[in-house]
Parts: sequence; C-alpha cells; structure tokens
Amino acid sequence: MASTAKKSRITKHKKQTRPLDSVEEEPSRVKDPGGYRFGIELEFLMSAKGSDNQLQTGESLRQHLVQKWNQKMKNELGFIPMESGYSTPGYAKWRLVSEFPLENYSQGKWPLEIVSPIFYYRDIDNWQKCIFLVVGFFVNHAELEMSKECAFHIHVSPAEGEWDLVWLKRISMAICVLEERLNGVHSIDKRVQEKFCRSNFQSNPLLQERSREKLASSIYDCKTVEELVDIINANPGEDGQRSYAWNFTGISTDEKHTRRQNNTLEYRIPRATTEMTTIIKWIVFAVTFVHASVTGVESTYQDAENDPDGVDGFLMENRPPGGTDSLCWECYKAV
Repeated sequence: MASTAKKSRITKHKKQTRPLDSVEEEPSRVKDPGGYRFGIELEFLMSAKGSDNQLQTGESLRQHLVQKWNQKMKNELGFIPMESGYSTPGYAKWRLVSEFPLENYSQGKWPLEIVSPIFYYRDIDNWQKCIFLVVGFFVNHAELEMSKECAFHIHVSPAEGEWDLVWLKRISMAICVLEERLNGVHSIDKRVQEKFCRSNFQSNPLLQERSREKLASSIYDCKTVEELVDIINANPGEDGQRSYAWNFTGISTDEKHTRRQNNTLEYRIPRATTEMTTIIKWIVFAVTFVHASVTGVESTYQDAENDPDGVDGFLMENRPPGGTDSLCWECYKAV
C-alpha cells in the first residue's frame, strides 16, 4: 500500500488536463473497458531432473513433464490440465511448447515455453494460486536455466469483447510518451532488446524523434486497427513486427501481422523468473498501465515524463477494477 508521503505526491496529479494532444477523443466518449483478462508466457531452458535426464529431445521432455503434471497435480488446489503443444484450440489449459527463437542454449537444455490459460484479472486469488502451483511444479521437476533471452510475456485483453480503436490509440500514445521514463527502470541487455522487444517509439522507423504533435497525429489519424498496428509496430523486416516492447499484432485480423490472432496486447520486456512476487508485480503493472492509458483522463503525461513520481501518479490514480488496490503494483521499481 502507498505511504502517506506517496499519497501526498499523488494529489498534485489531479489536474483537469487532458493527457493527450488536442486530437484526442473527448473524455466523455472514452468508455471504460469494464475489466480485463490476461495470459502469461514464461520461457526457460529446461532439462529433466535426476533419473529422468536421459530424455533426448525437447518433444520427449515436453511430453514427460506434461504427463507428470496431469498425474501428480490433478488433486491440488489451483490445478488446470496441461497439454503439449497447440493440439486443441482456445486457451482453457496450460501448454508447454517449444520456443525455437531462443539461442545459445546449453547441450541437453531445451528452449520451452509455459503458456497459461486465460485468467480474469479480477479473480486475484484464483490466478495467483494457479500460477504459483505451475511455477512450483517446474521448479521441483525440471532443471530451469534462464539466459538473457528468456522472457516473461503478459497478454492483456478486455474482459469482454474486442479492443476499441479509441482505447488502442490512447494506449499507443501513452507507450510512446512515457517510454523514456519507464526505460530507465528496466534492466535489459541491449542486444536482446533490439532483437525481441525494441522500443515502440525510439526504435520505430515511422515514429522515432517525432514531435509530440506529429506523434499524436500519426496515431490519431489511423482509421483502422490494422493501420495503427502498422504504425506502432512498424515492420523492420525479417518478420520483426511482433518484436516490440508492446506487441499489437495479435489484435489485427490481417494475416500479415500475426501467426495467431488472440485479441491481446503483449507486453514483452520482463525477463523470465520463478519468483512469484516478481511475476505478480509484472502482471499488475501491465494491466494497470493499459487501464491508466485508456481511462486516465485527469492525469497528465507531462508530469510523468519529467518526474518519476509523475509515473506513480499516472498509475495510482487510474487503477483497474477488480479489487487489486492492495497489491503492490509499483512493480517497475521493484524488479
């Protein structure tokens, strides 16, 4: 919970100032998404433990761990079945899949990714139990290695329905305007950043170094979701359109944008971890940032750009619904 000193800093952010440029939609027209859903992906270099370490392929390791999970954990509180690969549609189960983009892994270590089912953000106790159970299982039953390239991705979507174009424009603007301030608190290898989670603003050939006015015009002049995706995730070539800090390609219906449409915005900066407190904080940060970007009518980006406490105010004054106030969602300072 925020301290008294923190609260006193927040108060100054309650200005009747619109956070975006004059091309912003009128606040009265920006409807509230009404809650959020999310899913996570955790990448590790894995091998089996003990007598199971004779498994020779990533596929055999996947099958082995999935079978063990479904047998041993089925009676545990928070259990959700797991499958190997994408054998069934939808996101009702955990999945263990191969993650081929990971490089430089040790012999006998296989690049695998744990993909979660979809959770409702407001169901705090439920998703924490489910994630805690699966992370604990892999810690106990597999050897996990985390290279610099191993990441933790969070996918966010509205609780019901699809993303509104107005919401997406506001989120895009917030990402660009607050990027430099938030980059100062992310510890990430530069080579990894440019390969897997490049800057949506400064590494974007269509937006970099644009003035606030031109940036706002570029974003708010978009007439379709697909047009916005082509701007906020400008394609640098070699199928790199997904590889931005915030990946919008999953919301597009255009086949050129995504391998798998899932109606989510993907936050790609965090590194892989088995620490539950860190996992929870990144989830809360991603959802809070999205919600604050959509609904933060009374916040000011100017304060957030120039003052670290301004980012606190931007987030703390615009928490998402669902009773998550008690969580420490100032996670960008804690990880």
